[in-house]
Amino acid sequence: MKKQIFSATILALILLGCSDPKAATKENFEPVINKYLSENKDIFSCSYLGNNFPFVDNTGLRKKHLQKYVDLGLITEETEVKMHKGAFMGQDIKVEINTYDLTELGKEHYKDEQFCFGEPKVKQIIGFTEPVDFVGQKVTEVDYELKLENLPNWYKIDTKKNKKIVLKLSDDGWVILK
Repeated sequence: MKKQIFSATILALILLGCSDPKAATKENFEPVINKYLSENKDIFSCSYLGNNFPFVDNTGLRKKHLQKYVDLGLITEETEVKMHKGAFMGQDIKVEINTYDLTELGKEHYKDEQFCFGEPKVKQIIGFTEPVDFVGQKVTEVDYELKLENLPNWYKIDTKKNKKIVLKLSDDGWVILK
């Protein structure tokens, strides 16, 4: 009988420990981070371009960044090659001038100089540091993999990224350290 009571007590303590919102566990961290991602959705699901369209790139510096949106059919690209006479040590050089504009699909998804797609979520918690005392608060750094869900079927850019965030222990459990 004593063994059964002892076993039941141990089991109850184990179960209580598993559901402790103050425990440093992946299960406790994930909903806190997902709430933060949801509240700050634009930071994680939008790509800021900072352009009004049509946009002329005289230098070619934006070509690599904008190419993924051209490939998705969100913007068009027209290239014009011009010769600049004697531009480099008296030599003529070819210069590509690219003009970008929104397609009809791009116009549907472009707002406030950015494209926004999907909802950010934690794909997985990769790991976390052992909580330590820092300025009177118990904190931990959490490494997680972020992904975007509910993307359009045609959206083919890999959205998985590894991120870090610092959480602190409050009276009610873990929260984002701001």
